[in-house]
Order: sequence, then C-alpha cells, then structure tokens
Amino acid sequence: MSSRLRTVEHIVVFDMDGEMVAEPFWYKYQKETYFGDKKLREVTYNSRPMKMKKSPLETLKKRVNRMLNKPFCWTDVEGQPEWLDVNIRGGSTISYMGNDKNKFLQKVMNVQKRDS
Repeated sequence: MSSRLRTVEHIVVFDMDGEMVAEPFWYKYQKETYFGDKKLREVTYNSRPMKMKKSPLETLKKRVNRMLNKPFCWTDVEGQPEWLDVNIRGGSTISYMGNDKNKFLQKVMNVQKRDS
C-alpha cells in the first residue's frame, strides 16, 4: 500500500431540460483528499450561478482542463444514449447527462465531434 497524499475529483454535468437544471452545463463538483486509502477530506458544491462570478461553462472548462492533464478515456453509458462517462487515471471521473454529448465533447473537453 502506498502512503502518499492524493486528490480525486468528480464532476457530474447536467445539460437537460427541466426543473432540476438551472442552465446549460450546470454541474456538481466533489474533491476528495486521501492519504493511502484513508479519506482525509471531502469538499462538495454545485455551480449555482449566484455563487460564481463566471458562467458555469467557463468554470467547468477550467476544472476539466486541469483534470485532463492525465490520460483519460470516455465511454457511452449503456442504455442511456445521451450519457457519457470519462475516466481519468488516478480515479477522477467526469459524467455528462444531457441532450447533446457531442456538444459537451467539443465545448468542454475540446475533443472533435465523433459519429454516434
């Protein structure tokens, strides 16, 4: 067992119509700090517009760019055509639930559009 300090981040992005989503690319963010296998700290918040000076899309792009400095891969969620999971080496994840995953890949992750 490795006894080192590490940080794991999780982002869940909501981009759907309805009461739950305040605006496009609304997200929940969680940051966990571990020493070995022991969780030391957990911070969770969401991107409510009143708390942030920048738009949720701008802050989401900044967080995602910082997270994607390690190798990653994305997969479609089986049975959910507009859901996408991104797994990043080290345990961090990004999940997208919305109406247009190609738009998410282009605008947030800077990945070219792919065929469905």
